[in-house]
Amino acid sequence: MDAPRDVPRPDSEEKVRHLTNSQARVFFRATKDERWHNYFVAAVRTGLRPGEMLGLWWEDLDLDADPGSLRVRRTLDPHRLVFNPPKTARSRRSVALHREAKAAFLAQREMLGCEGFETGAKDLVFPSSTGTRMQADNLRKRSLKPHLAAGLPELTLHELRHTFASIMLHEWHVAAAVVSEAIGHKDIAFTFRIYGRLIESAQADVMRRLNAEQELAEAG
Repeated sequence: MDAPRDVPRPDSEEKVRHLTNSQARVFFRATKDERWHNYFVAAVRTGLRPGEMLGLWWEDLDLDADPGSLRVRRTLDPHRLVFNPPKTARSRRSVALHREAKAAFLAQREMLGCEGFETGAKDLVFPSSTGTRMQADNLRKRSLKPHLAAGLPELTLHELRHTFASIMLHEWHVAAAVVSEAIGHKDIAFTFRIYGRLIESAQADVMRRLNAEQELAEAG
């Protein structure tokens, strides 16, 4: 028998597709009038898994704090549409909110009010248009795929999570430990295994900037 060939992990570095920050902004503009626009912005700016996003209740959000935060307490099963506990202990976490994520959640609450939906403690943050639990595959087919502008990668909902991580690590130079905690990886080694190439590239960018700053300070 032939020995089985190595099969890449679903989250391996070779499989990671994502948007750059400039591409993400193109995507945000393309979905501005789409009902799920707030979901897309919040997903890109929090790094939550699709099931975690669709499992959010309003009691999980603190939008009065600075900078605002959310708690991941459950995930929505994409097939049976039942709530389950987060997949690991690290997945049960608190996430500080980027200003655009906070604005998206506030806009979502206002939109649901206009649609006549309740936004009480145990009401869904991202319900379907009929107020029920939303199936992730329907969201991808009906709202994500049609609104990816020409020239943008054809991403899955999960790859909006990769977009968050890649922007944080490569473009905004956020420490890998901070990103690992925000996205709920089991440990930082797992984060390095998925995003190692981006982290190495970010390190070079940071060092170039640091060298330029120090040279400028020494010249002054």
